[in-house]
Amino acid sequence: MAGFHGHSREWANVQPESVEVWCVNEGNAFLKRIDRMFQMHPRNWRDDERLLRGGGKMPLTREAWCFGRASDYVKYMQEAQHPIYCQRVWEDIPASVRYPFEDVIAAVGVARPGSTLPHLYVTSTFGYMMAFALTEHIAYGQKVDEIRIAGCELMEGRERLWEREHLLYWIGVAQGMGVKISLAPNGSTLLNAPLYGIEGPYAGTVDFEGIPYGTDRYEDMFNRTVFIRHPVTGAYTLMPKTPYAFDLTEAVEKLEQERDRLRELLVQAGDGAVPQEVKT
Repeated sequence: MAGFHGHSREWANVQPESVEVWCVNEGNAFLKRIDRMFQMHPRNWRDDERLLRGGGKMPLTREAWCFGRASDYVKYMQEAQHPIYCQRVWEDIPASVRYPFEDVIAAVGVARPGSTLPHLYVTSTFGYMMAFALTEHIAYGQKVDEIRIAGCELMEGRERLWEREHLLYWIGVAQGMGVKISLAPNGSTLLNAPLYGIEGPYAGTVDFEGIPYGTDRYEDMFNRTVFIRHPVTGAYTLMPKTPYAFDLTEAVEKLEQERDRLRELLVQAGDGAVPQEVKT
């Protein structure tokens, strides 16, 4: 299962022929071999938003009716010789295959809180891929021994807020079914956190980012974090920034302004009690 994160995506290019390579979106940009592609966005993905921002013009790297991508990507899809799973079949894309939503929900669906009806807990294309692989494993009679994950970290903004947690959920489901999960040999942030109470924060004198405890620790932490607000609970989560460049969108910029405002409250409080608004 190949994503775009540069740290480990090349691992997908050294897989033997016995391992199927599944990719998201424009994986053809770097992959030497693709067995299945997943393009689960609608054809007009974010077109209205981009046209509004551009005063009626699309960005140079995006074109309308191209799944939020450029026309050269659609041209690749139209000529592809491998299956491309989509929300529906597209007549101008012969390789397009409708994603089997009903089968996947029946096989691995989970009820939402307060409901008994199963739904597909998926918040990114990686989840669609994991859920489909497990459906093949338990419902289609196509045994899956191992799922290898390359180029998938989900560390920024929306990805960190709800896409990362759902991928970890599917990793757990897969392991519970006896499917081995393997991560790139050069390391991953997935399944790689300090052992609570023994490693990392509060276990010694240095926290998980290597920031020494001391008077400058929290100021440094604020400089390297961003507040994200959960859309359901309304709770703020402090997310680490990474050195990778992503479009965090206007919404996240507003949350960073809120972060700065709360930081100012902390500065005004000095060494005294934390203001009630910050606690809240």
